[in-house]
Amino acid sequence: MHGGEGWGLDPEAIRRVLVNAQNAGEDLAEALREPAVHVEAAVEGAAGAEPVADALAGFLENRTATLRGMTERVQDGITGAGTALRVYLQGDEEMAAEQRVAAGETASGVSTPRGGRASFERGQ
Repeated sequence: MHGGEGWGLDPEAIRRVLVNAQNAGEDLAEALREPAVHVEAAVEGAAGAEPVADALAGFLENRTATLRGMTERVQDGITGAGTALRVYLQGDEEMAAEQRVAAGETASGVSTPRGGRASFERGQ
């Protein structure tokens, strides 16, 4: 909501959230492309403890497909939200144009009847 009146969307705030979510999703997708690299780094951080390496390898083996699927669904959601925002903004512009026509205004300032055609004759 914005402006304290009714409801509405803040397109710039939505875009920022979508870009941040997209970047985070891309980071996760990148991490899932080569899970073995991350297991090696984690094992090194655990001072080479074999049980930790085995547990991480087993986890990634069993969960990588699930995590990839989740990442794809999140990316699809971000794409859908971006599409919804574009449609909302397009609808806002169309409604505003319709309201200008209904109010008898045009971009040139010529008064128009409800049908939307400019009349230059007196008394029209």
